[in-house]
Amino acid sequence: MTRKVGFILLATALLSLVISGYYGISKIKELSRTTETAKDVREFLQIWGLKSDTNAQEQLEIALSMLKNDTCDPKPILIAAVLGTLPETGQAAIGLISFDEDSDIMGFGIKEEITDMDGSDEEILEEYPAFVHRHPFENIDFPWVPVKIRDAAQRKAAQQWEEYVSGDVIDKSKILRATYWRATLPDIFVSVPHPYKVEVELYLYDASGHQSKPVKLHFMSGHFPEQGQENSDNGA
Repeated sequence: MTRKVGFILLATALLSLVISGYYGISKIKELSRTTETAKDVREFLQIWGLKSDTNAQEQLEIALSMLKNDTCDPKPILIAAVLGTLPETGQAAIGLISFDEDSDIMGFGIKEEITDMDGSDEEILEEYPAFVHRHPFENIDFPWVPVKIRDAAQRKAAQQWEEYVSGDVIDKSKILRATYWRATLPDIFVSVPHPYKVEVELYLYDASGHQSKPVKLHFMSGHFPEQGQENSDNGA
């Protein structure tokens, strides 16, 4: 009897060591992935000219702390957003650094405040469910979404987006291809940020109704369409 009890205690101790070792290795791998993720994000921020952007650094630190806390935090985080061009086509596009542990981001909202020459202000708020059929793949992802530069009269085509959300015109077997996904999107309009004239903010929203903190849309210098100029409809 004593020998049997001793064997059980020994087996239990060995099992505990195996489990501890497994979780220890898993934790090391997790910390390694977190370190690599942080490195990737900081490289993107440097390329985008946002290395010293305080808000982006704060949002990144919040995201990394969530990755380490052993819980699934449902609220998405938008670390940074830029307006630039797709290198393959030259088409205007919004680049995002998104974070979401339960991978249910549906789209993003665009908030614009436009100051006219007479000093009057106009506000525009539009939500685009661009990820409804193709959620970001990782906790932290770097999607580029094609857009058209808004002129004074252009607004979201609500009916087109309702049809898009229904999925009737979507080939689900191809939607994971970035080129196909981008080509399926109805028009997304955004104004070019301009100091003292046009302020643009973006936020993420998910399937449960959670919203991220809005972040300023930054303009990337380089070749870029003029305000109101038509852009190519080809995906990238």
